[in-house]
Amino acid sequence: MSDILEAYQQNLAELVNNSAPIINNLTTIAIENPSVADGIIDLITQRIHKAIPSQKLFPFYLLDSIIKFAGNPYNILVGDEISKLYLHVFQLSDDYTRGKLVNMYESWKTTTIRGTNDPVVQKPEMDKIEAFLKKAGYPKPIGSSQQSLISDINQLIPVFENKLRSKPNAKLADRLKALNQLKAILSSQVMKANELQAIQNQLQTIKEQELSSSSSVSKANTPTPSTTPGPSSLPATPKSNPAFQIFDNLIYSGLVKKDQDPIPGSKPVYTLVFPQNKFVPSSNDSTISGTLEDILLSSSAIQRSEYDKLKFTEMIKVSKLAFNNLQDFIKNNKPSSKLRDLLYDSQASKCSICGKRFTTDQQGSTRKRLHLDWHFRINKKLSSKGSNVQSRNWYLDDYEWVHFNENELLEYSTDNKIPEISDESANVAVVANSYVIVPSTETNMNNKCLICREQVNATYNDEIGEWVWDGCIRQPGEGKKSRKIVHVTCFNESNKKRSAEDDLSHVHLKRERV
Repeated sequence: MSDILEAYQQNLAELVNNSAPIINNLTTIAIENPSVADGIIDLITQRIHKAIPSQKLFPFYLLDSIIKFAGNPYNILVGDEISKLYLHVFQLSDDYTRGKLVNMYESWKTTTIRGTNDPVVQKPEMDKIEAFLKKAGYPKPIGSSQQSLISDINQLIPVFENKLRSKPNAKLADRLKALNQLKAILSSQVMKANELQAIQNQLQTIKEQELSSSSSVSKANTPTPSTTPGPSSLPATPKSNPAFQIFDNLIYSGLVKKDQDPIPGSKPVYTLVFPQNKFVPSSNDSTISGTLEDILLSSSAIQRSEYDKLKFTEMIKVSKLAFNNLQDFIKNNKPSSKLRDLLYDSQASKCSICGKRFTTDQQGSTRKRLHLDWHFRINKKLSSKGSNVQSRNWYLDDYEWVHFNENELLEYSTDNKIPEISDESANVAVVANSYVIVPSTETNMNNKCLICREQVNATYNDEIGEWVWDGCIRQPGEGKKSRKIVHVTCFNESNKKRSAEDDLSHVHLKRERV
């Protein structure tokens, strides 16, 4: 590998976030060194495949910048790999990253390579990406997003405030408070698509009712002229800016103070007025919560189970009780028998060996089956002769405990991940297979892991036609004919411990003579 590619690889390893300086610097290096274009494309492709899902977008941003500004030969070298890389990043990313990828695809439709009229991505590759996005249901409709629902609520709130200002009504006040609570829920929580659709339908009905009633009232209050002018004489009705309406409502409510000198042409001065007392919920919170429950539960478009309905009702009660003092609620609250039954009914299926509970749906059945398979493997391993039990870290540290996800447990894993090995002599990451081929000179087909000392028997691999030690890797630094092997899991565990010790080794201690 040349010096340029080695330096490029080091800078590429630092691209762990959306850093514009790093992307611009690497793009400039690619433009200035077209002779090593194939090596640069290989490095970026490897980085996209090796990066964790939350960091795959950033090297893809770099590839997008290079094919837009550098052009050929990079566009020719990436060829049909651009669609494969796009699908790879898209499938392993979250919804936010997928939205960014959709925006990137839309930019490819209109953008050309700088200085030319050639498209950034060729049409066959664009067609593959378009077919994939249509099959995946992207781009998603904007009408069902939470932001659009919040905008609808923001339009309804001034309507209710104006009605309350002109004619106070307890029912209107409750509905206004329920809308504010619904807005807070949409702003702080991520809701399911069917729930968003049902809330949108409910808000659309309320919006049509309120707007139609307000328009009928305005028509009734408007006097009918004696002579009706012709269509040509009617002046055009100017469209009012909704921001002005919101600002006027703030002035009327007293949150904004307006001061203006009694001089024609003087500019008003606006000042924010902060409330003196903290908001305390009134005693009729049950009515407000009932109205909010009506908005969220009354629509039949949401298909909820009995458990989901009971869960929602209990969560509303808990939020009301814990609103004033959460610590007192935690100390003094005693769950009722109905609530305990609710928790058990949610996961009715129980493991007969360890008592772990699962749901009765398809996902719960799959997890229970994998869990029982895990019990079988553990029992078989413990009952096998000659297996040495090795002590592991039983408890998680504080960082791992916070980021713990039950779905990532070993008992649920069904795929074999290819590990990354760091060779201390060369300090270069090497990708190893999950098996080691038995050397042809060997007569003893049995071996042992250097870490856990467990016996490893050779098996025949039909794909490559060789005898292999499956689930193992060769000890780093050893030759191809060496018998020194370790389990992949043992090697990863020792690497975690070694990385923790390396972090402690960075602290320099001053030695003193005794």
